[in-house]
Amino acid sequence: MKNKKLLLIIFKHSLEFLMAVAGILIAWSSLTHLPPMLKLLEGQQLFLGIATAVFALFRWIINLAKDIPEALETIIAPNGQTIQKATVSGFDKELQDAAEERRNEAKKYFDAGEKDFKANNYSSAANNYRASIDRLPTMSACLNAGTSFYNSSDYQGAERAYQEGLKLAQQKGDKSFEAAFLGNIGNVYYGKGKLDDALNYHQQALALHKTIGNPLGQANALNNIGLVYSGKGKLADALNSYQQALALHKTIGNPLGQAQALNNIGNVYYGKGKLDDALNYHQQALALHKTIGNPLGQANALNNIGLVYSGKGKLADALNSYQQALALHKTIGNPLGQANALGNIGLVYADKGKLDDALDYYQQARILFQKIGATMQLRQVEANINKIKLGQQI
Repeated sequence: MKNKKLLLIIFKHSLEFLMAVAGILIAWSSLTHLPPMLKLLEGQQLFLGIATAVFALFRWIINLAKDIPEALETIIAPNGQTIQKATVSGFDKELQDAAEERRNEAKKYFDAGEKDFKANNYSSAANNYRASIDRLPTMSACLNAGTSFYNSSDYQGAERAYQEGLKLAQQKGDKSFEAAFLGNIGNVYYGKGKLDDALNYHQQALALHKTIGNPLGQANALNNIGLVYSGKGKLADALNSYQQALALHKTIGNPLGQAQALNNIGNVYYGKGKLDDALNYHQQALALHKTIGNPLGQANALNNIGLVYSGKGKLADALNSYQQALALHKTIGNPLGQANALGNIGLVYADKGKLDDALDYYQQARILFQKIGATMQLRQVEANINKIKLGQQI
C-alpha cells in the first residue's frame, strides 16, 4: 500500500503545479496587450478557469484518499511467519451500518481483544474477538480471532475463525479481506504439515493480490509459498519465491518484509549446506530488524545464526546467539520462542557432552511446549529427553 500512497503524493504535487500554471495563464490572458507568443490565450479565461477548478477538485479527492486508514496490517507471528491482522480502523468501517446497541457491544469486545493481543495474551484475545463476532459478525473480528488462535498454536480454532471470515468476505465481495483469509488459512495448513493444501491457499491468495494490485500482499504470499516449498524440500523453488518477495519488498520500501525474506533465503542456504552464505543473509536480516526496532525479528534471526554456528561446530558462538535470542523472547513474552531457544541451548550442551545441563534445558522447553500446546515441538523435545535418559546420541 505504501507505493499507492507515494503515487497519490506525486499526483497531488503534479496537480498543484498544474493549478499554479493555470493561474498564471489566467492572469496573463487578462492583460490588455499580450506578447505575440501568448496570443493564443485571448478569450480562453473561461476554459482556464474550469481547468483550474477541475485540478482543485482532484487535489481535494487526493487529500481525502491519502487520509483513509488501512483496514489490514501485516504482523510477524511468534513462529516467525508473516500473517494478516485487521486494524481498528478496518473494524470501525464495518460497523457503520449496524444498529447502535449491537455496534457498541461488538466494539467493546473487539477493543478488549486488541488490548489482549498487544499484551500477547492470545487466548484471552481470541475469546474477546469471539464475543465481538457473537454480537455482530465482522471480517475484522474473524481475522483477529483466527490470528490469536494461530499465535497460540491452536490451529483448529484458527481455521474455524478464518473460514468463517472467508465466507463473510466472499459474501461482501471484499477482495482484500478474502486474500488475507486465504493466506492465513494457508499458514494454518502449513502449521499442520498439510503442505499441498497450504500451497493451494497461498497460490489463491497470490492470484487475488495480483488482481487487486497489492504488491505487499503479493510479497507476503510469495514468502509463504517459499516456506511451503522449503517444507517440501524444493529448495530451488523456495529460493526463487523468496527472491521475488525480497525484490517486491525493496520496491515498496518495506524493511520488515525485506528482513523476513533475507532470513528465509538464509534458511535455504543453510538447508543446502552453504553455511557462509546462510550466515551472511541472517546477519543482514538481524541488522534490518535492529534498525526498525523489531525484537521478535532479532530473536528469530539470532536463533538462525545460532543454528549456522552449530553447523560450523562453533558451539560457543551458537550458545551466545541462543542465549541472546532467549533473553529477547523473555522480554517480549513469547513462550514459543523461549521454548525453541531453550531446546537449542539444550542441543548445544548435548553436543558438548554436558548431558545434565542439556536435560535441564530440554525439560524447561518441554514445560513451555506443553503450556502452549505446541505438539510437534513437544514430541521432538521429549524424544531428546528420552535419548539422554537412555544414554543414546541425540
